[in-house]
Amino acid sequence: MFKSLLEKCLPVLQETGAEVFLPKGSIIRDDCLYVLLEGSICLCNTDPNGDKIVLMYFEPGMLLNFIPCISSGIEMHPITRNRLVVRKTFAMRVRKDSRCLCVSQTAFMEKMSTSFDLHRLLVSALTENLLNVLSLAVNSPALPAAQRVCRLLSQVSRKEAGRPCAGLTYAEIAAHLAIHKMTVAKIFQALKQEGIVQTQGRAWYIF
Repeated sequence: MFKSLLEKCLPVLQETGAEVFLPKGSIIRDDCLYVLLEGSICLCNTDPNGDKIVLMYFEPGMLLNFIPCISSGIEMHPITRNRLVVRKTFAMRVRKDSRCLCVSQTAFMEKMSTSFDLHRLLVSALTENLLNVLSLAVNSPALPAAQRVCRLLSQVSRKEAGRPCAGLTYAEIAAHLAIHKMTVAKIFQALKQEGIVQTQGRAWYIF
């Protein structure tokens, strides 16, 4: 549903936007909407100690940053606006060099006012993100660490077996699941011994 809608809306977005290159480590702008074409981007939160925790991963073919983009251009109830203050601790960070279609807030809002398909695309993207959040939420801390790691790997991996997956480091997996990095390393070692996972540098593969 979402992919077919995105393909249908892509020509309109290409008319109003431009392709941009985003280097690893950069933070994307709040006032633009992006379609990720190549690379990897994540939503992360910085806690009071300065530690960064990854909350969601975006892969090519996904629409991102549309909530900050839209919310900054429309009137909102003061209570709703105040709730968005927490967003200041969140950032969309580029995990590896990425190529995106970038559409400014003004251009997108103008096109959306005359396009029902763009409205449908936003609702579909929001639903997809909500499902991803719920999927991660059911990875309960009460479950064994090995089970939680395997669930996370299955959620961020590509469907085709034997292809490189999102190169999450042990530290990122540990931070995401609130477990020790050495625990993650031991779990990966066990998975490699069973022939389930293979690693090559920072990339890993599921079989």
